Amino acid sequence: MIGGAIVFMWAVSISIVMSLRPTTRAITAPVFIVGDIAFTGLMILAVWKCQYVVESEVLKIQAISGTTSIEIMEICEVAPSRELTSSPALSLDRLKITYRSDRERREILISPMDKDGFLKAFAEGNPELRFCDGKLGRT
Repeated sequence: MIGGAIVFMWAVSISIVMSLRPTTRAITAPVFIVGDIAFTGLMILAVWKCQYVVESEVLKIQAISGTTSIEIMEICEVAPSRELTSSPALSLDRLKITYRSDRERREILISPMDKDGFLKAFAEGNPELRFCDGKLGRT
């Protein structure tokens, strides 16, 4: 998905620059190239920095915006989602994690490559989490 966005952005930039007059093209092309390189670098950094790590009692979500730690005991539910909300998820095939933090109900979306393996790691880390109706929740 991200690779497609990068290719599309470069194709649009090239078509815009090529449609300009030669005198304007000489001025505009470097601006588009610098913008495209910056966007490509940002996308690569976003993919490289995005990780989800399940430790013994904590889920760590590392993204370009920073690291979020959620105690597994605070997690109420993990369910499949296709929401478009901004979140540290690189795909629209996501998992919505509902948890409590400071007595507030919060949600975060993630997109691990191996969703089943990720859910199993959660279940192993906390026996109170059980599969039911395609989602993982507290019993």
